[in-house]
Amino acid sequence: MRRLVLMMGALGLTGACSDAAPCAASSCPPLEGTYAMQYEAPVVTGCAQGGLAAPPDTLQLFRQGSIANTVINGIKVSGQIYDTYDFSLSGLEAAADGGTNTAAMRGYYLAPTHPDSGSPGAVIKGTMTIGVGGSTGNGCSADRKFTGGQL
Repeated sequence: MRRLVLMMGALGLTGACSDAAPCAASSCPPLEGTYAMQYEAPVVTGCAQGGLAAPPDTLQLFRQGSIANTVINGIKVSGQIYDTYDFSLSGLEAAADGGTNTAAMRGYYLAPTHPDSGSPGAVIKGTMTIGVGGSTGNGCSADRKFTGGQL
């Protein structure tokens, strides 16, 4: 069991942080806004890279208290912002072939270093996963590390 938990942690499949708690509404980072996104090459599982849509060039995040949401390639995702400034969003929708399409985003928020000096705004970093699940078991997914600069 311990080996499974360690493997899940290494793959990023556990919660944001074992001692993290949802942030109180007044102490949540100002995550909301529009971000220009940059991605590393994807790690694709189960299909050729051409089977998945590219991730969005810009992403608009919304926040209400400690809940954040956005839309990734037409899939509504939502989730928690933690007091550690980590966030974890996920969502799914039914696919035309009866399967399920999924999108998830896990990462952390970095506040602007010198907001009054004209330096870049806030930054989000993490991993985005986009998956297509066919009804016949021919699903696939792509994990991409991302960096987003707030516009």
